[in-house]
This record gives sequence, C-alpha cells and structure tokens, in this order.
Amino acid sequence: MRTVKFTISLVLFLNLTCLNGQQPSAQLSKDSILFKEILISDNMTTHIVFPDQITMINLGSSEIAAQRAQGSTNVLQLKAISPEFQRTNLTVITSSGSLHCFAVGYTKEPKVMIYRFRDTTHTPSAKFIRPPVDLIRIRSIAQNLVLTKGRRLTRSHRVGGVKADLQGIYLHGDQFYLPIILYNTGAVGFQVQGISSSLVPRSRHRETAIQHLEIKPLMVLGQQELDCRMDNPAGMVVVLPKFSLAQDRKMVIRILEREGTRNLELNVKNQHLAKAKVILEEKTENYEP
Repeated sequence: MRTVKFTISLVLFLNLTCLNGQQPSAQLSKDSILFKEILISDNMTTHIVFPDQITMINLGSSEIAAQRAQGSTNVLQLKAISPEFQRTNLTVITSSGSLHCFAVGYTKEPKVMIYRFRDTTHTPSAKFIRPPVDLIRIRSIAQNLVLTKGRRLTRSHRVGGVKADLQGIYLHGDQFYLPIILYNTGAVGFQVQGISSSLVPRSRHRETAIQHLEIKPLMVLGQQELDCRMDNPAGMVVVLPKFSLAQDRKMVIRILEREGTRNLELNVKNQHLAKAKVILEEKTENYEP
C-alpha cells in the first residue's frame, strides 16, 4: 500500500513539474519563496510580479540590475549587467511587510520570463524601526552623480600615486550623496576593498575609540567594478544617512585598497556640509532594460 501511495505521489510531482515548464510564467508559492532560483540573462528582461507595492530592494551583487517597471509599483524588472556572473541573491520587501528572498543565477536563454506569487499569507514579515529606504530610488540618483565634476570640497593625501577628490555633497530626502573621483599616476592599478565612515573629534590628541561613531553607508555605487589605472580616473558614489556635525567633530571616509596598503582618507567638516546641494527632483534613470 505504501508503494502504491509513493508511486502516485511521484507521478503527480512529475506531472506538475512538466506542466510548470510549459507555462510562460512561474507561480511562486510559500515554499519556493526562500529557495527558488531565478535565472536571468544579459539580453532579456525577467519580471517578478508581487501582490503588494515594492518598497525596498537589495541586490547581492553589482553585476545584476533591478528596477520597478515604469508605471507599476509591484512589478520588478531584473537583468544581468555582466554575462556569466556568479550566483548571488536578491531581497525584496513589499508594503505589507512581506520579506521575499531569491537566489539569482545566469542563463543565456531563460525559460521563464515572468514570476508571479500565488500565496504570500505565510511570507515572513519585516518590522521597521524607521521607514524603509528605497534603494531603487537611491541607486537611480547615485547613477547620475558618478564621475560628477563639481567644485572639489576636499582631497585625500596622495599614497603611492593615488589620491581621491570629493566632488561635492548632495542631499535628497534623508540621504547624503558623496561623489568621489580617484586618480592614479602610478603603474599599479587601484581597486577598492571597502569603504568605512565614522564621526571623530577634529583634534587627534583628544581622540579615543569611544568617541568614534561609525555611520554605515547605505550604498557605495561603483565600488565593485572600480579599477583606477594610470591617467584613467574612476568614480564612485557613497550614500550615507543624513547626519549633522558639531564644530569639534568631523566625518572621516576611509577608502581601503584591495590586496594593498594604499588606503586613503577624506575629511568632511561642518563647512563642507553647509555647501551641500539639495536635489529637488529625481533625474531620469540611466538604466533601461
């Protein structure tokens, strides 16, 4: 009797699998939300249809791009920027507080172009202490500021032929946008391992570890693909939550070199924040799927 039940279950599973492969869109159920792998391409756009408005998105890699479909609030468009990228992840939070996690892989010709949610009643909920950050909008604004050449506010010290210029400070909503351009006059290329930022006392002799307040960047656009070589400037944009500075404190942004010791520092002071330019309207996104 057990053998008969197992055979019937196996046949039903195989039939459902075959039927799903024949459909132009895939239905994502409760069990597939955390483990479903979405395969995308660099020459086709994949869509995910959510039951609620998309409020936040987090990409595990800069080698994939995502945006809400124009005229829609619940349709996400996905596309690979680089072919054959390494398997990564995607996290989306919707207005109902539902948390959706996916594994994202590459395929040259995706068999499924549209993913739809069938049941989200048991989807894990996200609880916020403050309103969620719209990373889609932040990325769009930051993309328009890459390699922006404004009036230089401050410059790092030169280390091994490498220096960094802060090309201005921009404010939109509750975020500061800091476009940074790196210059390299040496023969060895410069790649970024990581970015850190913290508030410290302006006087070094009064500086203690307890007085350091780290402010974690919300996004660093251009960090992963940045490769600054001789006479070829490279740009990135550091996005920080809005903050204020007392007269006796400063913000220190540290740019750490990958597999090297040419670490750079930029000092942002109160007078620099006073020159921040307010972005009144969001510019048109550069990325078009």
